[in-house]
Amino acid sequence: MRRNHPLLAPVLIALGVGCSLLSVRASDDTASPATQPKMIGFGGSNAYENKPVVIEGKGVDGSAISTASWKGKVVVVEFWATWCGPCVKEIPHLQDLYAKYHNQGLEVVGVSFDKTAVPVKAFVEKQKIQWPEIVDENFAGPVPALGEKFDVNLIPRYFIIDQNGILITENARVHAVVAALDGGKINELSSLMAESQRSMRDDYEISCPELDIMVAIAANQPGVYGARMTGGGFGGCTINFVGAEHATTFQQHIAAEYHAATGLPPDIYICEASQGAESIAPDDSSTKVPQISAREEAKSRGSVTSGSAAREQAP
Repeated sequence: MRRNHPLLAPVLIALGVGCSLLSVRASDDTASPATQPKMIGFGGSNAYENKPVVIEGKGVDGSAISTASWKGKVVVVEFWATWCGPCVKEIPHLQDLYAKYHNQGLEVVGVSFDKTAVPVKAFVEKQKIQWPEIVDENFAGPVPALGEKFDVNLIPRYFIIDQNGILITENARVHAVVAALDGGKINELSSLMAESQRSMRDDYEISCPELDIMVAIAANQPGVYGARMTGGGFGGCTINFVGAEHATTFQQHIAAEYHAATGLPPDIYICEASQGAESIAPDDSSTKVPQISAREEAKSRGSVTSGSAAREQAP
């Protein structure tokens, strides 16, 4: 669903600094109908986000498992099942993540939606999974006790618990921003985006001085409803929601103030929200679709302005 506010002009600012991101990839739902489980919508866990949580239960061998024993470490919690095709497809990516970062303090725990430990134990042994798996055997409802507690009714689902045992909060803020835009409450964007920027800077530690400076400058401009970094982090871009009547002035002030503060010339793009990637022509090899870059297309409509032709390139 397209959400576009007529009074807002999203402004994307490229800083000319390199990007990198470590993430658990979102599942792509490609299981066949025969193997695809029937699930009931996407559950939230907003009541627990940004609060201390402990995931605990019995392992496949009956031993007690609790994330409380991993205080000081980042924990990825995977809600999954052996019968769930998309879940199984994601396991190798999680194994790569675990192998790369376990020695640096990353832990993983699985919460299985299987009704017995037998298939989970066999799967763990066959796939050589090294992290513990929690199994709630013979639960009566459609989801196990931990699934009910955290309102998880679609899998795979992932939680991230930080070093202090706090459930990371980004999902809650996304839903709050959508609700604010749908409800016409654009003044609520400022605090939500500021808190998101703080979380990425302090919780995820993926910001950098250039991004922090850009966000601070933007937040002090007239007509700005919100500013934060976007993309993978460690440099890259910020996204800023600006009143349409202030967009041109915002562009000029940001270019001057950011260059004065850092010596870097930013590239500034006044954007229009769209539905994202979609098919624009039949998949016919005989049909030749002209190739045009997003930048060239935007220029042809007169909607892109660059702060400078020169750009700083990071190694």
